[in-house]
Amino acid sequence: MSRISVIVPVYKVEAYLDACVESLVRQTFRDLEIILVDDGSPDSCGRMCDAWAEKDARIRVIHQKNGGLSAARNSGIRAASGELIAVIDSDDRVDPDMLETMERALAESGADIAVCGFVHEYENADRQGVSVLPGEGVLSRKEALAKVAGQNGVVFIVAWNRLCRREIYDKVLFPEGRIHEDELTAHEILGAAEKIVTVDKPFYHYLHRAKSIMSSENREEDHINNAEFLALRWDYFRAHGDDDLLASCFETFMSAFTMAVRDLPHDAAAQKERVQALRGKAQEMSRSCGRALSAKEKILIRAPFAWKTLYAVKGKMTGR
Repeated sequence: MSRISVIVPVYKVEAYLDACVESLVRQTFRDLEIILVDDGSPDSCGRMCDAWAEKDARIRVIHQKNGGLSAARNSGIRAASGELIAVIDSDDRVDPDMLETMERALAESGADIAVCGFVHEYENADRQGVSVLPGEGVLSRKEALAKVAGQNGVVFIVAWNRLCRREIYDKVLFPEGRIHEDELTAHEILGAAEKIVTVDKPFYHYLHRAKSIMSSENREEDHINNAEFLALRWDYFRAHGDDDLLASCFETFMSAFTMAVRDLPHDAAAQKERVQALRGKAQEMSRSCGRALSAKEKILIRAPFAWKTLYAVKGKMTGR
């Protein structure tokens, strides 16, 4: 049994996989296992995983039929023997002292989850990396959920900059068959912890790739998905008695709902049905969170497609 298990889902990342695994085998914290989950990758990634396992006894490989990112993460978590679990994306890399620093933070604080900062990096060399940091300290469950509820909580939402006690993933796994699974599970994972310790250093290097899932050009689908996820988060807060977080969650939901309506194609019948369902949810949320609606929000919730037409007309008049 290892102290830390690192789960790495692998799918069509030939150009990035070696750098990712290299950053893991060079960790200053040595008591770890690295589980590479080949999620039916059609390229040479499976063979590359096996080659790494031959070079380092700490590396295990799971080959499975393609099931998506969540299925690969869950397979690795179920196979893990470690007391602590980290989930790393296979096109990213981490600094050598990431796991050592986060393990120490957990041990010293008695927290259930450690969260570190990360750096946005880009294949386009013209763009500079930007760091996102969580601050330094220990948060209660409620304090961490308050970060997630707001519009600037991405460092607490993503899954790959965390080190969690095994018991957290015994309670919460990733939803299979869905994209943006981090948004769907962030509140449940942080909500399962009593304390969360933050490490104010950007150990994780998140690579923006032109052809990755997260760089999808299907904006309207992304916005609808995001609004649906935020509605589920609002339901979680209400079911668990976190009523003081409903207003900020509603603010974030309305931002996503606004963009979903704004970017909705006129001929997207199925998506219009989902927007109508979100409209009903917005009405429910607005009645329960105790916040007055602006005139724009009232129109948007009452008649989203009329609001879209007004938005389009205003855009033509203003050139926006």
